[in-house]
Amino acid sequence: MREKSLEYKKLIEAVEKIKSEYKVVAVLIFGSRARGDFKPWSDYDLLVIADFKERYLDRITNLLEVISDVELNIELHPYTLDEAVEMLRKGNPMLVDALSEGVILYQNEDFNILRSTYKELVKRGLKKTNTTVIVPYP
Repeated sequence: MREKSLEYKKLIEAVEKIKSEYKVVAVLIFGSRARGDFKPWSDYDLLVIADFKERYLDRITNLLEVISDVELNIELHPYTLDEAVEMLRKGNPMLVDALSEGVILYQNEDFNILRSTYKELVKRGLKKTNTTVIVPYP
């Protein structure tokens, strides 16, 4: 329990560092660490929704620099809010996973746009199976 508490503190430290550099909409942890079925070597998948201006790969590089002194194996998935909404509408499995089973580490009011998009898609028939995501017609 103490180790998990330390890891949580490190995650929050990473979130705070990211927030100090970017206008952040939300940060969610998803994947095995969020579900609880992780192995000791499992990384921490973080969905970071923010007002990014850089190209995707530059975002990752810059974010890794920002959190370089946080001693956790973090895999970053940085998107703008518009990108995340569009990806969700197309049934992107990573976004569906993050929103269906992720744990919110930080959110502001703009996150409601993504959350309501997800809820509306689920209401209209969005489903995740073992192998795919079924997306309802528009």
